[in-house]
Amino acid sequence: MKLQDYQHHTDLKKLKTKALIELAADVRRLIIETVTKNGGHLASNLGAVELTISLLKTFDIDNNDLIIFDTGHQTYAYKILTDRKAHFSTIRLPDGLAAFQHINESKYDHLSNGHAGTGLSTAIAYSYNQKYNNIICVIGDATFTNGLTLEALTYLGTISNKIIVILNDNGMSISKNVNILHKTVSKVRTRWLYRSASKVVKALRYIPPLTLLWLGHLLVEKIIRSFAIPGLFAGFNLDYIGTVDGHNFRKLAKSLRQAKKQNTSVVLHLKTKKGYGYGLTQAEQEKYHSYSLTDNKHNEWSYYVAKTLEKVFQTASEKFYLISAAMQASVHLEEFMLQNPQYCLDVGLAEEHAVTLAAGFALDHQKVIVNMYASFLQRTYDQVLHDVVRNHLPVVFLIDRASLALADGDSHHGIYDIGFLNSMGDLPIISQPATSSEFDQLLKLALINKKDPFFIRYPKVGITRQVLSVAFSVGQWEYVIKNPKARILLITYGNNVIKAKTVITKLETKKINVINARFINPVDREIIKQINMEKYKQIIIFEEVIKETGLYAKIIDLLINHNATISHYGYETGLIKKEMNNLEEILRNLIN
Repeated sequence: MKLQDYQHHTDLKKLKTKALIELAADVRRLIIETVTKNGGHLASNLGAVELTISLLKTFDIDNNDLIIFDTGHQTYAYKILTDRKAHFSTIRLPDGLAAFQHINESKYDHLSNGHAGTGLSTAIAYSYNQKYNNIICVIGDATFTNGLTLEALTYLGTISNKIIVILNDNGMSISKNVNILHKTVSKVRTRWLYRSASKVVKALRYIPPLTLLWLGHLLVEKIIRSFAIPGLFAGFNLDYIGTVDGHNFRKLAKSLRQAKKQNTSVVLHLKTKKGYGYGLTQAEQEKYHSYSLTDNKHNEWSYYVAKTLEKVFQTASEKFYLISAAMQASVHLEEFMLQNPQYCLDVGLAEEHAVTLAAGFALDHQKVIVNMYASFLQRTYDQVLHDVVRNHLPVVFLIDRASLALADGDSHHGIYDIGFLNSMGDLPIISQPATSSEFDQLLKLALINKKDPFFIRYPKVGITRQVLSVAFSVGQWEYVIKNPKARILLITYGNNVIKAKTVITKLETKKINVINARFINPVDREIIKQINMEKYKQIIIFEEVIKETGLYAKIIDLLINHNATISHYGYETGLIKKEMNNLEEILRNLIN
């Protein structure tokens, strides 16, 4: 069947294998065409097309069968084949389809997600409602390193509720070196049964009449492997079916029917390939896990940070440990981590473990850096507070993507970190550089810091490679524009410092002074107290975070007995759907 002739998911019920293959090819073409225009998760979605078609063919989502995708990044085919084919071209665009599942988008989406590990717990909750017939949760192999998934698996094995857990195993795990299934199978090679059988077969090789028995070595390995993975899930008291070719419609249909007939929870293990049908190499599969519209890495903060870490590490007399939670490819740290395996640790999608692991290194007086997305740092609140801040440990946090993420949706906004870190009092040092040279100085301060965690946050793009400031100490701000005749004062940090300078130069005005508030905590109390409140008619605090959680409260406490109008620009509380007011427009209106 051609996708253009496809009307409804019930069409799939009557299709034969040949028609399904044709439809899968068309779905892939649409995904590729759209993602290369809009950006998004490419390789992972191409690997889940046959699975999605087979699920919709086997189960009845109009009559109380539920399909839930953990993380939600593999749902493009699901969106196309349910009720969103006509709108798929809008995915990741303003007011378009969400990048992940979203309960407000379709009646066939039963979870709004974007972070790993939430699918199975949600599926279990649905299973307590007797009206549902079959509940299916699709989980990628990467998520099996996530603590939340393991907690849910443990609980699932203790109850009688039935869930069909589909393990979509592409062997990549976003960063391929952390794969619990691969490690489990590898461990079998060291067990007594395998060692003994292997030694016997190896010995037989040297007996000429029995040389052909060397082939038995391969047979032994295959047999042992067939017990290893089922044993993993047997430990959770779950039945197991697998492994099954996740791109073969006939095998998928047979295994899904088998899982459907089960009376108890079952894990169906599928082997799939990222980028299937697109001819991606293994390296490209990881590169195109998420497809970026721009390939200008020199405009990315991540790229500069990675290269700076390499230089600092090479010359450092005291080496540091670097911990990543499966995101090293997207932040350009992969090469550095491969070259320094003894100091670089990829813990997989286990952010909480990453932070407490870092705390352990710091307790042992080792210098340690954690690299993490701002949106994923949210998952580690307790570890940051209980294990790091409370113990005054000098862990360095490099917080990437500290900005709005409109295309990926509200689950990936990196604007909440300052709020929860500020709730921990004056102990965390929180900073954001305006330029590359400012990052260099912040990193230097962070690495010599001996007490309390040091956070350096930065957005994905927009780095300015220039020298902006002289040397500074922790908590020190700086006037980047200071004119004695100015009647307006702008206080901001990060990329907005450069934006403000550019706008003011463009407007050719001397009415606005600008303070670079590079430290959000601690604030520069001296520079705030020295602000001449009689001079300024307007003070603007501009920051791309939730308004109630940023600098405003700290500054207003120090600005007493003033007549100036103080305006605070930031995001309102709640889930953010669009960018905030344009800085240039604000400044232009003020001087007119």
